[in-house]
Amino acid sequence: MLHFIDSPLFAAVYPLVLIGMVITGYLVAEYFYHRKNITWKGSGIENGIIGLFALLISFTLLMSGNSQKERTGIEHQLADGVAQMKRTADILPPEAKDSVYTYLRHHLDLHIALFEKRISKSADLVSELNRLNENFWQNFHHERDSMRFRQGMELLLPVYNQLNSSSYKLAYSYNERIPHLVILLIIISSWLIGILVGFMNGFYEKRHYLVPLIFVVIVSLMVQSIRDLDNPYGGTIRPQYDNLKDIRSLILEPES
Repeated sequence: MLHFIDSPLFAAVYPLVLIGMVITGYLVAEYFYHRKNITWKGSGIENGIIGLFALLISFTLLMSGNSQKERTGIEHQLADGVAQMKRTADILPPEAKDSVYTYLRHHLDLHIALFEKRISKSADLVSELNRLNENFWQNFHHERDSMRFRQGMELLLPVYNQLNSSSYKLAYSYNERIPHLVILLIIISSWLIGILVGFMNGFYEKRHYLVPLIFVVIVSLMVQSIRDLDNPYGGTIRPQYDNLKDIRSLILEPES
């Protein structure tokens, strides 16, 4: 079900079904009231039901927006960690400094590759990060007896840990989604409210079409926004990686 909701097909199917539900509401009013000359009187709870749905969808949109904002904050922490580790590496011996620079370039390239979809999923990013970190310290065997190296490592380790803490948080944040039950509740509720909106605007002798049209457009756009915010890797509303790209451009390849 989640794969279908994330797919482009859902973006086309959902508003069509919603329109169908509104039309169903009109048909219910036609066959059960107009043709039988029955006058329908509202019970007063209809507006409350619509308000409850509005509260649900606005709460979910807010939750999705907060998740997006949190991911952006982690991304800035990652960029800050890279910058701090680069500055710390400048006091290391030249060979160790080059190893740190190479590590930072590869680290940033992995995150940018996920953003540009050269890595297919976040689980692959985590695997590549694990492999990169395992190989990182193996390049320092020939420098371990240097006093300058040991002093540099004491400064490097804290920023290295900070960098990786932000890096893994960002990688795993792509899997943090709105609970499936909430998404399903929004979809089913919107379709039921569509029937109610069509019915309430269809039992009069003079039909109203503007309000149902506005309802379909607004709800479809809001559900689409929730889908995008909840799917940061595949959606159209995606994190901005400009700061990571800018830092990557500063950590240049060594001249041959």
